Amino acid sequence: MSLRDRKKQEVRVVIREKALELFIEKDFSSVSVEEIVLLLNVSRRTFFRYFPTKEDVVFDWYEELRDGLVQTLKARPETEDYYESVCETLSSLLRYYDENRDWSMKMMKLSKETSSLIAKSLEKRMLWERDLSAVIADRISKGQDKDLRAKIIVGKAMTAFYYGVEQWYAEGGKKNIRTILQKAFEFAK
Repeated sequence: MSLRDRKKQEVRVVIREKALELFIEKDFSSVSVEEIVLLLNVSRRTFFRYFPTKEDVVFDWYEELRDGLVQTLKARPETEDYYESVCETLSSLLRYYDENRDWSMKMMKLSKETSSLIAKSLEKRMLWERDLSAVIADRISKGQDKDLRAKIIVGKAMTAFYYGVEQWYAEGGKKNIRTILQKAFEFAK
């Protein structure tokens, strides 16, 4: 990565982190782009160069995770059951919940604050599904409906993951997230 690219990435991260702090401290709806740019001493134009919308700031880290998930899935054994591969890949995200439970709880709360954040969350998850499905479709031997089959396999795992994490959040993050997810994955099997 060039020095210029590293600098751009640093600015992006600073904007994202400060904006997230504001969204968590206050609430998403009451924080304006103007407030964010004033705090950071950057222009609106700079903000929008990095983030097309305020919602994109909240889910910027989904993009980083998506690339990692695709690589993790590609690294899974090709002989492994497709559904199990996707479940294990999604389970690799649990390290973030382990590393900072409080941040995870705050982000879950934030992502539910407005309909626009719920919609953006769904959009990002659909991109994950698309990319993970492409990996699974490449593994499925030739045959009719391999793309459909891959989408259903990934969709089941993603739905189980989503509702497992939702259950963990609804219970205050106090129960073992791995146990909850294991049950959710089993239910969807």
